Amino acid sequence: MQTKRLTVRTFTQRAEALIAKSKLEDAGLDCALEGEHSPIDLQWMNSGSPGYELKVWETDFKVALKLLNEEGTDSETG
Repeated sequence: MQTKRLTVRTFTQRAEALIAKSKLEDAGLDCALEGEHSPIDLQWMNSGSPGYELKVWETDFKVALKLLNEEGTDSETG
């Protein structure tokens, strides 16, 4: 059975998203950042864009959420 990717957290600032992604990768989790190639931070835009979505495999979701919460990673949602 193949799992799907879930959004574990959403960010408006690219730098914060990259820090969180790095924390998960350092813990050995496979993750992806959607919106990563946007040339600007989205905090000043009201375009309806969800921002930078940090995604992990469904099987790693609980572990990723715990890691991000333990580290006190600032986020918009989680």
